[in-house]
Amino acid sequence: RVQGALPAEVLTYTQPIPLTQSAHLKARAFYQGEWSALTEAHYSMGRPPAPGDLALTEIHYHPTEPQQGEFVEILNMAQDTLVLDGVTLSDGLSFVFPPQSLLEPGQRVVVAQDPQSLRAAYPGILVYGPFVNHTQLSNGGERLSLLNASGDLLLGLKYGDEAPWPDSADGKGYSLVLRDPAAPGALNDPALWTASHALGGSPGVMDVNETRSTVSSDVDADGIPALGEAFHGTSDAEPQKVEEVFVIRSVIQSNPEPSIAWVMDVLHDPGATEILMDIEVSVDLKTWQSAGISFEKTSEVMADEGRVWLRHTLPPMQTLPSRQFFRLKYFHPR
Repeated sequence: RVQGALPAEVLTYTQPIPLTQSAHLKARAFYQGEWSALTEAHYSMGRPPAPGDLALTEIHYHPTEPQQGEFVEILNMAQDTLVLDGVTLSDGLSFVFPPQSLLEPGQRVVVAQDPQSLRAAYPGILVYGPFVNHTQLSNGGERLSLLNASGDLLLGLKYGDEAPWPDSADGKGYSLVLRDPAAPGALNDPALWTASHALGGSPGVMDVNETRSTVSSDVDADGIPALGEAFHGTSDAEPQKVEEVFVIRSVIQSNPEPSIAWVMDVLHDPGATEILMDIEVSVDLKTWQSAGISFEKTSEVMADEGRVWLRHTLPPMQTLPSRQFFRLKYFHPR
């Protein structure tokens, strides 16, 4: 509308409008019965990344289908929303994040050679691409760098395809996964990397074979830490109900004498070989001690997606406590 009265949906203002989230604003001035040309701008509620804010957590450099499945994954390790506008992948790859590229705390972004195919295969993940300037990931290893919008180095690494780098990531369908994004050390060290749990990798989500130094990290706020999600074979990007992965019940017995037995079923991904679980018990929710040595694994039942239900049973006790609380503790083998 070029002339006339103010439309009903137009917001008029006489003072600055505070923004609480990122927004794309459009504005016109109405003066002496006429509208000005449209002015628009995007405002991002976040900050540019600094060294240490981002981690390159996964590299699928030699997929079984050449080029089509190539991708790299980047994780926001900071506590703030990061504005990736102008951030550049360079050296082996070439890609520049466009305007309005935001990455929330704990969120992952994937840069793919074929973003359309990756979105179709993994719905819901954040994907950019394709690579530009006819670049692609080298099957023989190369250097990758991530630069800020001013061209300063945010992170860099050089991966390889020969031992001690994981062999299964070299043309056998698996990707390279950073074991622990928060662990210190040079990313060039092959000991910091492992192969993905699944064929094709795990773009956009935490891999089962990846662990976090901050084991209490809980991106989806479902009460199950990221380390536990990996143990159960669930995703820290999708909230789970506790009873979907952990069920406990008591069995009262009266013969020959009154006693109580505890039966506990725990969902487990057998591929999570680098994560262990312990059962802890408390009577006051303050002091906890391991009960795992008392529980006996009595059965294993197949579940969906290759996972299993592990059943543990605590032998009957004639002395019945007034109350007991149980929880699961996740940790790495030393």
